[in-house]
Amino acid sequence: MSKDRVVDSLGRIDDDMIQGVEALRRKKKRPAWTKWGAMVACLCLIVASTFVIPRITDHSPSGVPNPNPDGTIQRGDEPDVYPDHPVLRPGDEGYVSPGTEPTEIPRTPWTIHYNEVSSMIAANRVFIKGSFTEPLNDAELSALMPSVDLTCSGYARFDDKGNLLDIEMQTETNLPESPVNIGLTDYFFGFDYVLSGAEVVSVCNGLDYRIYQYQFGDKVELSAYAIINDIYFAFAMNVPQDDLEQAKEEFQRVLECFAYYEEGKPDLSVIAPEEIPELTEQMFDTLVEAQAEPDFGRYMPSELPAGFSDAIIRRFEFQNSNYLSGMWSRGLDDLSWVVDYYSEEDAHRLTSVDDKENYDLSLYPIPRADSVPDELREIVNDPIFEAEELTLEAVYCRAYKVNDAGDTDGWRMKFSVKYGDVIVSVSTKGVEPEWLYQHLVNLISE
Repeated sequence: MSKDRVVDSLGRIDDDMIQGVEALRRKKKRPAWTKWGAMVACLCLIVASTFVIPRITDHSPSGVPNPNPDGTIQRGDEPDVYPDHPVLRPGDEGYVSPGTEPTEIPRTPWTIHYNEVSSMIAANRVFIKGSFTEPLNDAELSALMPSVDLTCSGYARFDDKGNLLDIEMQTETNLPESPVNIGLTDYFFGFDYVLSGAEVVSVCNGLDYRIYQYQFGDKVELSAYAIINDIYFAFAMNVPQDDLEQAKEEFQRVLECFAYYEEGKPDLSVIAPEEIPELTEQMFDTLVEAQAEPDFGRYMPSELPAGFSDAIIRRFEFQNSNYLSGMWSRGLDDLSWVVDYYSEEDAHRLTSVDDKENYDLSLYPIPRADSVPDELREIVNDPIFEAEELTLEAVYCRAYKVNDAGDTDGWRMKFSVKYGDVIVSVSTKGVEPEWLYQHLVNLISE
């Protein structure tokens, strides 16, 4: 099950994600698209921050812009410079182009400053029903790219009426595991950045960049935001701490490329969907009605825990989304149950009950952003068990309690179970592990 489908179904940000953040985000052309809708941001800390423009939570007064002959503008204190790590230009010894040809940029000297981020505060995710994506073809990429030789790939996201929501592009760097993600949209929301000091704006070829550095665990996220021809641009690059200095050179090179657009570019009017998928949505009033749904109904729970009500039950199918979901509540407690088709995209989260390092939360204390190894983060967050292997002990390994004032003190659990070509994903707060185990096991014999 894709992350977007799960988030759309659950309707809330995962508890572990919040705790982790707080501890440290070929086509035919049709007429021009109409007014953009609200943007759906992605994703994983990196996917989330790729598409957002930060609102700076920094009450220190900024200095007055100070134009210099070389075009640099600084605010506040003099920014740090990295003279020992100069940017390699095309033709310099040691320069390696990420594409087949060097990137030639009419460079203007500029000082890049990374504002240190001390913490981030997560914002609510906007739900847009029926968004879908299409890859960008060569003509569309040409209309979006600056007038330099920079290779990108990407896709556009539309709402169910075909209106453009946002664009995501990616360009490779000389660090193979650390590409730069580039988001374009006319609407932003997302994280509040809390800065360690006063904000400093970096300027390249007359373009203001707000550039940030945020460390989480042994990784560092470099991000930058700019408004180019009334379009919001967001750049993000996640790198290991050991590669930080080289990553900064790569990141600066990409930012320089986007400071050189020809007049009239980027041209978003050429971005239009080739085909709008058909949207199917049905709401059910009761669990009994949902159980009668022909595709996924038999995988719904046979009954609800005592006292749970206020159901939101939904059958949804659109492009890559195809699921039946239910959410019920009891005061501050909640139960989310999502039935979907298993796909190869889910295979990396499939685990045996013998491999406890993949799912036993007692091995990873909160905040799990610090305790879970990067290579296990996705599977630990939402492992998938084979139905025939599921045990009560494994369910208890997924159960934990949080002593939050004003919140329920019941068990919290999140995991998925595979029944042939179908998976059931559950997320609960205040549900007993025995109840959940019994109802998941009962689905095998039904």
